[in-house]
Amino acid sequence: MSVSTSTFGTQQTGAAGTSMTYNGLTVPSGSTNPAIIFGFSLYASGGVAASGISATWDFGGTNQAMDFIGTAPIAGGVDYCGLFGLVNPAPGNLTLHMAWTNTCVPNGCANHVTGVDQTGGSTTWRNFGTNALTSATPSFNMGATYNSGAGSNTSLLYATCIIQLSTLSSVSGASWYTASNFQASPVRSAGGMYALPSATPTTMTWTLAGSAATAMAGIEIKPAAIPGSAALAGQSPEVTRLAKAGMPRGLAGMPPLITASLPIIVIPPPPAGGSTLPMMGVG
Repeated sequence: MSVSTSTFGTQQTGAAGTSMTYNGLTVPSGSTNPAIIFGFSLYASGGVAASGISATWDFGGTNQAMDFIGTAPIAGGVDYCGLFGLVNPAPGNLTLHMAWTNTCVPNGCANHVTGVDQTGGSTTWRNFGTNALTSATPSFNMGATYNSGAGSNTSLLYATCIIQLSTLSSVSGASWYTASNFQASPVRSAGGMYALPSATPTTMTWTLAGSAATAMAGIEIKPAAIPGSAALAGQSPEVTRLAKAGMPRGLAGMPPLITASLPIIVIPPPPAGGSTLPMMGVG
């Protein structure tokens, strides 16, 4: 199956401090191979970069610790953007709590996705990458290396960014994006977005109101395996192929009926006057 976005969250901003309470996403019940991807930005209003960043879904309830995927520091500064992920999240409009050290103004947006590999960690959240530069059109080349060999089994790319002293007006290369001017003075803007992968790496380009320092972080989300796509344990490729083509399950695991070559026996014709082969009957 392919990774797809099921529910879009809203972008929210917290007060300057060392934690944020995010309630902008409702995870539906009964999803197939679900996950949450959370993109965040931290403006270091106190002049010191954040550290020790952590996030918890269903804070105060099941307290599911989210996978820290990574952060990207802004060009020439101490502001950060980054990503968290969580497979199999508890459903509902629950609290996502993020904490860090050193005073920062936080901003974030979470989305609910389905069709995700449920392993978690670096197996699910693949090919994390960052970029930082000063430009009016900063771009980020995101690698989409997962190759399933099937169009119905594709990964998904997510990216987030933080912009210093400018605003985000548009994005190319993304299927959807959200933007927020979350700090009025001095200006700090953020955006979270996703794009379907292509056969080659995907380039996302941000268009800003003016040249500004930026930071970008992106991730590829691995899809769950297509049911029945794995080879049958201990069986030859041919047996596996036949099983997937519809061979009765009981036959798929059977060994070959003939395991060795047998000699060919030629029976001569009967002699003239009748057969000499013994007859079986009732008498």
